[in-house]
Amino acid sequence: MVLGSESFALDRGGVSRVGRLVSHVLTDARKDYSLLSLNESKIESELGKSLLACAGSRLRFAAALWQPNDRCTHFMYTHLGIARAHCNLARLRRPYAVWAHGIEVWDNVRSDYLRSANYADAIFTHTYFTRSRAALTNKVFDRAEVCWLGTTEDDAPEAVKFDSEPMVLVVGRLEVGRCKGHDQLIACWAKVASAVKGARLVIAGAGPDASRLRKLAAESPAKESIEFRGFVPEEDMVALWRRAHVFAMPSRGEGFGLVYIEAMRYGVPVIASIHDAGQEVNVDGQTGYNVSLDRPGELGDRLVELLSSPSLARQMGAAGRARWHEHFRFSAFKRRFLPIVDAFLERGQWNRAASAEPAPALSGREALPRTRLPTSSAARIDSLQAKANNY
Repeated sequence: MVLGSESFALDRGGVSRVGRLVSHVLTDARKDYSLLSLNESKIESELGKSLLACAGSRLRFAAALWQPNDRCTHFMYTHLGIARAHCNLARLRRPYAVWAHGIEVWDNVRSDYLRSANYADAIFTHTYFTRSRAALTNKVFDRAEVCWLGTTEDDAPEAVKFDSEPMVLVVGRLEVGRCKGHDQLIACWAKVASAVKGARLVIAGAGPDASRLRKLAAESPAKESIEFRGFVPEEDMVALWRRAHVFAMPSRGEGFGLVYIEAMRYGVPVIASIHDAGQEVNVDGQTGYNVSLDRPGELGDRLVELLSSPSLARQMGAAGRARWHEHFRFSAFKRRFLPIVDAFLERGQWNRAASAEPAPALSGREALPRTRLPTSSAARIDSLQAKANNY
C-alpha cells in the first residue's frame, strides 16, 4: 500500500499529524507500505520502510502513482485534495481510501474534492459530527467510516500539579480565516487577567495570521500577560503542558482536535466549543467545558472558574486523562483503525449498503441529524457506538 500526503512534517498542521499517526499504526502492525509526500524533500526514516519525497513537484507525484508496481495494490490519501491526482490518472484503476477531516467537507465542498470522494473505494473520517454535517449536503459521506483518532503514545506523562502560576495554553497553526478561538481568547483576556492574579495566556503556534493576532494582543489592556511562543518543537512542548492549568481552543472549525486529547493525556482540562467536533471529544462539565462563542462572556467566565479553582481543574483534568486512556491512546486508535484498513485491503471495493443502525448522538447543544452506518462498519465499531452514546 502507498500512504500519500501533502506533508508528514510536524509543523504542517493536523492533516500531516494524521498521516504520521496512520504511518505509526501501519509500521507497528508490520504492514507492507511506503510513503509518498508531495511537498517534502526528505521524510524522516522512522515513518516508513520506503520513502519518496517529491519536493513540491506535482508531476513527480503523479509519476510515482503511475509507475507499475505489483506491491502497490492499494492507496490511502490523507486528504481529498491530494487524492485528486489518483482520479486524474484515467488508467490508474487501483483502489484507494481517503480521509475527510472536517471543515473542507462541511459546507460548499469543492467539486474536485467531491470527485475524489465519489471515486474513493473507502472514506474515513474522525468524528460522527463531521460525517453527519457533511452528509447533510453530500450523501456520498453517508458511507464514511468513523474512526476517532489517538495520540502516538500509550504511556501517560506525569499529571499536571496545578502548583505554578495560572496559565491558559492554546496550541495550533495561526491560519487566516480559520477560527480556532485565538481572537476570542485575546478579547476576553483582560477580564480574566483582572479576575485571576498572575494569569497568563500562552499562544503556541506559527502561521500567516500571526502578525494580525500579535497586533490584536498589543491593543489589549492585559497585553503584558499574553505571550506568543511561535512554533514550539515537540521536545519543548512538554514544559508548556506541565505548566498549563487550562487548554483552551474554542474553535468553529475542528474536525477532531488532536491537541484536545494531548491536553487530556497530561491531565489538563479542556475548553472547546459547541460549534464543531470538539464537543464529541471533550465532555462538557466532565473533562472541561464546551462554550458558545455566540454567548458574550461565557468563555471568560469558564476560564476564570477553572483558573480560580485548582481543585476543579484537577478533577476535570483527571477525568480527561481517564478518557484519553480509554479512547484516545495509541493502542485504542490502533484497535479501531486496523480492522477498517484490513477490510479495505482485503475487499478492495466498498460495500455501500446502508445499515438500519443509527450513529451515536452528538453530545453538544448543536447536535446534527443522525445518519446511517455502512453495513461494513456496523460490526467493527459497535462497541464504539455504545460508548459514544453514554457521553
